[in-house]
Amino acid sequence: MYRTKDVGHCKHNSRMKSEITDFALRANYPNYRCTNYFCDNFGKTTDASAELPGYGPPEIEYHVAGQKSPCLLVTGYIDAHLLFNMPGKEGRQYLMHLIREQEGNRKSIDYLEAGRQAYRGNFRRMKMSMGLIENKFVVPSVTTKQYSVKFVSHKGANLIGLTQEGFPVPDFCILTTKSYKLSPPKRQKHLISAIYNLELLTSDRLGNPENPLIFAVRCALPEYLPGLMPTYLNVGVTDEVFHGLKKIYGDVVAEKIYYNNLKTIFSVLCNGNDHCNATAPLHEAAGTRESLRDKIGYYHQKISEKEPAILTDAFYQFSFFVKAAASFYADNQDLIYTFQKGERARPALILQKMVWTVRDDDSHPGVLYSRHSRTGLGMQIESFNNIFGEDIMTGLIKTEDTEFFHRDTIKEQFPGVYHFSPYAHLLEKKLKSAATVEFAVESSEKKHLFAILQLDNSEMTGRATLLSTIDLYQNKIINKERVVKLIMPYHLRQIFSERIDDDSFNKLQFFSHGISILPRTAVSARLFFSSARAIEAKRGGDRICYCKSTYCPTDRMVMSEVDAILSLTPAAIHVVTACLGYGIPALINLENNNIVLRDNTLINEQGHVLREGDWITISSKQRTLFAGKATFKAARFQKYLEGQKLELEAKEEKVFINMSKAYKAYQAIVDSIEYGEITKLSDLTRLIRNDLDKKPEKAQKFVNAWFDSHTTYYVQQILKSQLGTHLEQHNLYNLLTISRRILFFKTIIPICRRQYLQGYSAGAFMIGRFICQHHPVEFWKALTLNEIVFLLNEYILFEKYLQVLNDFGEKHINRARSEILSMGLGQISMTENNAVAFIALKLANVDWTSLAAIADNGTDQETRLLIRLIKLPYGVLFNYDQPWSVGVLEEICRQEQLPLPDRDAV
Repeated sequence: MYRTKDVGHCKHNSRMKSEITDFALRANYPNYRCTNYFCDNFGKTTDASAELPGYGPPEIEYHVAGQKSPCLLVTGYIDAHLLFNMPGKEGRQYLMHLIREQEGNRKSIDYLEAGRQAYRGNFRRMKMSMGLIENKFVVPSVTTKQYSVKFVSHKGANLIGLTQEGFPVPDFCILTTKSYKLSPPKRQKHLISAIYNLELLTSDRLGNPENPLIFAVRCALPEYLPGLMPTYLNVGVTDEVFHGLKKIYGDVVAEKIYYNNLKTIFSVLCNGNDHCNATAPLHEAAGTRESLRDKIGYYHQKISEKEPAILTDAFYQFSFFVKAAASFYADNQDLIYTFQKGERARPALILQKMVWTVRDDDSHPGVLYSRHSRTGLGMQIESFNNIFGEDIMTGLIKTEDTEFFHRDTIKEQFPGVYHFSPYAHLLEKKLKSAATVEFAVESSEKKHLFAILQLDNSEMTGRATLLSTIDLYQNKIINKERVVKLIMPYHLRQIFSERIDDDSFNKLQFFSHGISILPRTAVSARLFFSSARAIEAKRGGDRICYCKSTYCPTDRMVMSEVDAILSLTPAAIHVVTACLGYGIPALINLENNNIVLRDNTLINEQGHVLREGDWITISSKQRTLFAGKATFKAARFQKYLEGQKLELEAKEEKVFINMSKAYKAYQAIVDSIEYGEITKLSDLTRLIRNDLDKKPEKAQKFVNAWFDSHTTYYVQQILKSQLGTHLEQHNLYNLLTISRRILFFKTIIPICRRQYLQGYSAGAFMIGRFICQHHPVEFWKALTLNEIVFLLNEYILFEKYLQVLNDFGEKHINRARSEILSMGLGQISMTENNAVAFIALKLANVDWTSLAAIADNGTDQETRLLIRLIKLPYGVLFNYDQPWSVGVLEEICRQEQLPLPDRDAV
């Protein structure tokens, strides 16, 4: 069952007990899934890697007196779990038995077997007495089912998958998004069920000072949005539990845990507003032991004055945090709606056993990148010892950054990561991407347990993304479609743009924090509040940052031209889609940081001002707006690609050689990709926008061929469109031939009629957006009168939506969606200009009497007015005595090869 690996020359004898000078344990953090597997399969010769590919066998490295090289013992799951919880002398004796077991010592074999059987017996008794609850409201971590991200969140679905594959994920239970819809009294039942599950999984008990259940409450959405939703750590620490923790872990560790718990409670109660700093990271706020105890006393007193039950009742405390999560969601609807790209989403709550990253100076939280986030080469660790992970995830501390190419170089400093790192490639295969792992290492007396808290695609610089993506493709881990999806516009923009010198950030003046859209981007630009002045300055060669309180679809053309965007409100779907589409850095929700826009001036909380034309700098990594212009490093990669001779240092030349090979490989992939290799509309949109934008003929052929083989799917996706995607879909639609546009509408209109879809429910006004552009006579003649009326009605609904958006802003629509978009769109002012947009329909000589009769039945009143306007004589719609006016009609007639109508003709 076990084997030893002789790292040096391990020579054992009967005096071994006195010869072991030191040892270290490296293992995965235990969870119920793995415990159950190894208890059920104990003594069998089964290969754990087949069922648990994420499981890494524990290793014990020990030193023998008189030998320079250490010895390595690869041991079992149960032994590692038992050994971790043993104090020094007892642990050393247990290791001696493990070594002697290898030598066939009967006494050691019997001793170990008795301990293992006792462990298995305790687990089996617990397992037999338990009945985990799993339903549409509560899902335990050991579920064997697959759940949608809309049900358990992106994070929850990831953690379930990792657990099923044997990765070291601490036990958890999910309160699903359906539980959020319940009233608080009805939800209470499922809170009890979730705690019951977590107690069974961990063998801990909520509120029990001798064996306390202490866990994190992680609020998560269907789309992974790091740092947006709240996480509450150390839930379940009461006054009584605090004293129990002292007995288990000692005063120092217990005080750190209690301090974090009280700080979080205090911050929620006071909404972060108090003269006492409730957001300082542990290593700063704690200070000396005396200072830490003073802060504990301060928070305890303040909390007892406001809500004393939180300090004495563990379940009450848990309910308090659930309520806080619900309040955060309710108060941040606009921001969440923005980042969900227009989709309504409710949060799930993940209750997860705490991993003690403050247990000693070797314990630590951190982030492991399977590819270095800046260079794409080697691996990277961002970490800080003896703190809680929230200080890293929220950016409150500056982490220590470690790059490594060979795991042996991190064995001493990061033994837990060293143990796990060989399995990082499995995560890349799972994600089809470079992987980012949020982890926690709990250490005690040189015994280290590695735990995964979250997994996601890596957010990297353009250079790192290009190199890692091409490497994944060349190693047959991803296909061409995935390459196109991973390499975003902002990645290419970074590669070919000059780069801000990181040191220059220290010389800039802080102005405000905000919510960043793009990862790892930074830009300096001049600030403008007027679109006209912004475009004028842009044409003069300046970098431009466009700033408004709110944005609407008509701003998209301006946003596509500028270099950075600021939005005071969180309701900024159009900003998000513009940033992702064009690779433009942005900060939104500045008003949440008390930034005011008044008289073309930005004013921050300290009274500092930014005026139109001033230089600003945005750092997405720091989520910060600075006043002033940063120092740039020249962009030279484009010149290198063009064959210009450059003076390069050896390291820089090696980088350029690698990037050049990768970029050429990327271009070859794009050039060779066939329409059949693109299955998703989002990937098609990205390909056309990013890679074929300068090849219009190829783009049109590609889109039309793709449409022919995906017509039904395309229609379905258009009906699922959300606000903010109009321009992208409009550009794609424009590439379709007339015959395919006709087919599109003849396919989508019957679906809309059968399902009673119109306006917002029919793809967020997308049909109206499509039809508002010019379509030739051929198009209109191919449609029935019923189809024409339907399209004119969609045009009217789209125009009304634009008016509401311009009058009230995106935030108003977000907060009163159902009323505004279904009943309250109001009226718009109709003029002859609206009719001119449909002059080709007029030239098609339709039966206007029948058309009007159809429109009288169930269409918007402005649709009927539009038809009457289109019926007006040509001489009313165009001034035949003014060349600039009648010239528009003459050009349309020329394109249609039709004679100019008489001015009195209708």
